[in-house]
Amino acid sequence: SGDEFLNFLLKLNKQCGHLITAVQNIITELPVNSHKIVLEWASPRNFTSVCEELVSNVEDLSEEVCKLKDLIQKLQNERENDPTHIPLMEEVSTWNSRILKRTAITVCGFGLLLFVCKLTFQRK
Repeated sequence: SGDEFLNFLLKLNKQCGHLITAVQNIITELPVNSHKIVLEWASPRNFTSVCEELVSNVEDLSEEVCKLKDLIQKLQNERENDPTHIPLMEEVSTWNSRILKRTAITVCGFGLLLFVCKLTFQRK
């Protein structure tokens, strides 16, 4: 469903944020405390090769997410251009609420302007 898909995307985005934070933490700690890290577990080349593979996977993920975004945009454009498309109630209410808000702001602005003019003329 649309809600499940949105939740999936939100969780994926949140996980990416956590991964970014974890990598940033390692980057800030590694040069400062390099004497505390036990590199005998594996050779530094192994770390480097895994990082290269990780970069490749992140690039692949980026491409797939871009494809997904383009597909969603295409579907949205097709839906908006479909003459048989009936707008959702959310779309209609948003449009109506914008007009209502603009009208209220305009009326309040004119009221404030009239009030200032009235005060100005009363002082004279």
